[in-house]
Amino acid sequence: MKILHKRKRVEESTFTLSFGWKELPSAGYGFPCDEDGNLLKPEKHRSRVVECVNDERLIFEGIEEYFNRYTEDAVGECDTCKSKVYLTGFTNVCAKCGAFYNGSGQRLSDPSTWGEETGEHPADTLRIP
Repeated sequence: MKILHKRKRVEESTFTLSFGWKELPSAGYGFPCDEDGNLLKPEKHRSRVVECVNDERLIFEGIEEYFNRYTEDAVGECDTCKSKVYLTGFTNVCAKCGAFYNGSGQRLSDPSTWGEETGEHPADTLRIP
């Protein structure tokens, strides 16, 4: 299998214009913005932000930054049919031709032959997401 994209860890941050209730500090409103406070979807959020600014029950809490971390799965090209195979788990199957691959992209034999050497039943080893 040819690996098209290696598995990688992604870290990103997002920003929010935050308004909190004076009487209930743990509640409020947040609007997606850039690091300078410019709304990302002004046509959608501008009128609501103006309402928050003019509402005496709310206080502007500033621009808050949130950090997100996740893993992007590796993607490989199937040896048989050249389709993309997402390597998401221990065992992965090509949706087009049914070829099996492990999480590193190595081709596996048909599951009916799995466990012959160890006495396992195929159901013991087949872990398809």
